[in-house]
Amino acid sequence: MSDISAPQAPNTLPGFDSQQAMGRTGVTLRQLNHWDREGIVSPSIQPADGSGSRRRYSEKDLFHLATARTLRKAGLPLDSVKKVLATIRAGNLDVTSSSDTFLVGTDSDVLYLGSDKHQLVDAASRTPMTFVVNLAKIAADQKKQARLAAAQSLAVVADTLKIGNQAFQILITKAASGFEAKCNAHADCLSKGKSVEEAVAALRAKIEEKQAGPPRFQKTASDQRSSKQQKPTKPEPTQKASSWGDDW
Repeated sequence: MSDISAPQAPNTLPGFDSQQAMGRTGVTLRQLNHWDREGIVSPSIQPADGSGSRRRYSEKDLFHLATARTLRKAGLPLDSVKKVLATIRAGNLDVTSSSDTFLVGTDSDVLYLGSDKHQLVDAASRTPMTFVVNLAKIAADQKKQARLAAAQSLAVVADTLKIGNQAFQILITKAASGFEAKCNAHADCLSKGKSVEEAVAALRAKIEEKQAGPPRFQKTASDQRSSKQQKPTKPEPTQKASSWGDDW
């Protein structure tokens, strides 16, 4: 999927509720509740306020949730996750502005946060017990999830599909049995899928097949041996009848 800004689905309230936050980040409800209580990641738009209240998370909150989940899966204790997120917030980095923004740290300290690969290597070589996380990759995945979530709620979504060095304008349409994706440059390329990702993946395969062209016939080894064995026979010379008779 492309890097153009995600279309916004109609919504009467700003931000994302707990269900949307879980769907976007893979965090469980138990984690949301616990991390909120511990001050690791709390909803910045609307905090929980007693029984029955609804949290509202911002886009940046979702990035912090996804980062916390990545760090927990890597085995970091919650105290370390809290410290890492505090460093990220203090740095106020725009992880979408660079292709790579690295976080290097240990269980107890953040060694480096930035985009310089030389400093990254230097920080990672200080101690063998380090972890390296590419924050830009987490941010890119969140952006992709945002586009998919928007496509689920909109009737038609225009997007750009990158294949190699080419970019194709595509339309994703909500259908009765799922989603349809078609390419403006190849009108005969239409694919369907139960999800947006499935429809786009099928469309990608069709475009790649069309660009490759028809398969070229290649002789197999047995065909080549057969052609060598069957040498063309020279036609027998035609004997013309003599006007002087056969005995001449």
